[in-house]
This record gives sequence, C-alpha cells and structure tokens, in this order.
Amino acid sequence: MADKVKVQVYMTDGNIYEYEVESEEKARDHMDKIIESGYRRKENDNTLVWYPPQYILKVKATPFKGGYYNDKVVS
Repeated sequence: MADKVKVQVYMTDGNIYEYEVESEEKARDHMDKIIESGYRRKENDNTLVWYPPQYILKVKATPFKGGYYNDKVVS
C-alpha cells in the first residue's frame, strides 16, 4: 500500500492546516482546487469556514516522489 501524502495549507494569518490523502494524485488534485477556489475546513463547533484564495500563501504536499523536475533557487 502506498504511503499517505500530507497536504499543508499555509495561511496569511500564520496558521498552517494539514490533513492526509491517499495518493500523490489526490494531493495534486486537492492542491489545485485549494489554489483555485480557496480552503474549506470544519471547525469543532460544526461551523464550515471557507478561506478565499487570497488568504493562502502556499500549499505543500509531502512526501512527494513523482513526476516533477527538481528545481533550485538561482538568485
């Protein structure tokens, strides 16, 4: 069975939200949707909160092994 992939959403208010998905393919899909339409989460009191894309700094997925070039900072 493949390892789960952790998706982390970095917000402008300093919070980092994370959850796991079953595959790299699902992680890519989730990341695309988060960047496109924002991030939704359910708070403990059963309140749905939807953060628009402008409140998202970045989205990360780890571990991520396949399909992309290993780039580097050059400046």
